[in-house]
Amino acid sequence: MTKEKGPRDGSLVRVPDLNGRPKDNRGAGRTDLGIIFRWLRSYPNNVEKIIKLIVDDRQHPAHSDEEIENAVKPFKVEIWDWRKVDLCGETIAAAADEARQVNLYWSGNNAVLRGWSDPEGGLARLKNLTKVIVFPESAVRNILHPSKNETQYMQVVSHFLCG
Repeated sequence: MTKEKGPRDGSLVRVPDLNGRPKDNRGAGRTDLGIIFRWLRSYPNNVEKIIKLIVDDRQHPAHSDEEIENAVKPFKVEIWDWRKVDLCGETIAAAADEARQVNLYWSGNNAVLRGWSDPEGGLARLKNLTKVIVFPESAVRNILHPSKNETQYMQVVSHFLCG
């Protein structure tokens, strides 16, 4: 893990892939990163704001939504880049309600796009949100050029962000 001073009074936190150390909580997902986030909050670190959060969570099993919320909620996160495919917008809103940018990783499931673009759902509750970037997984990218779903989502997100 690297912790560096960011361009403002916050920190940049990049959490490495903990390959070989996943902790499967009886099918509920990994919980190992909670230790790192508790360390960041503790004395003498006392990190309160994270300018850019990058977590590669694409390895099975991924962290549970509850673990992500509990780990990140105490921080003010500006740029959310939790690399978990199809991460629920409600989880992001609960964990990083002050995010101004969100990076999303998409499997190609249309229901996920609809959830992310729901005008009353999680991402809609992010009042500071100005930028959403969707990264289709490589298998999806090879099939879609851009797909009807992807085009529809971009239109919904544009309307959502631009009013």
